[in-house]
Amino acid sequence: MIRPFRDEVARYGDYSKAGEFVYDHPFQWGSKRTGPDLAREGSDKNRRPDSWHYNHMYDPTSTSPGSIMPRYIWLLKNKLDTSSTPAKIRAMRTLGFLILKDMIKSPTQTS
Repeated sequence: MIRPFRDEVARYGDYSKAGEFVYDHPFQWGSKRTGPDLAREGSDKNRRPDSWHYNHMYDPTSTSPGSIMPRYIWLLKNKLDTSSTPAKIRAMRTLGFLILKDMIKSPTQTS
């Protein structure tokens, strides 16, 4: 679990809580914060525009001066192949993971 140090909360904002990821598999918890929680940056409370997220992945220092996050240019340039997603969801359901139809959104749907 991420260590909720008071100075980190003041610097980076609130941290994610374990219960918020109960349906995430595999769990990908770290033990050290080196920046704001990107899950929080997209939440309703701190809603950032899509352009902020795009720019943050392309060049993190453009949105967060001094950031040590690496650039994820390949996320923006590579085409995402979702053709195997339905088979993966069926496999996860077979293994007992709870995946409800309303939890799955089409890429063209918006929240």
